Amino acid sequence: AISEVASILILKRRINYPVWSYVQNVHIRCTFVTAISLIIPFAVRYYFAPEGFSGFIITGVTTTISIIAVSYSIGLDKEMRHKINNILKKKLLKNG
Repeated sequence: AISEVASILILKRRINYPVWSYVQNVHIRCTFVTAISLIIPFAVRYYFAPEGFSGFIITGVTTTISIIAVSYSIGLDKEMRHKINNILKKKLLKNG
């Protein structure tokens, strides 16, 4: 927490970066991604996944997919999604 306050103050002083913009672009997005990413795995675990090792694997895979999907769709802005799409296209075309 102390390092975040220090980062915000340094950003504000050095490059005149608006504090609210930083909070909105970083902390609020992270909060949404975390909250939404947790809902899907919890629902799968408690309503659909069997007990035991197979339930553990199903929950783990669901959690991974959920975090990737929510991070991509909510956590990234349009520009970053475009950059990632371009990188993935280059990698797939190079290997494919």
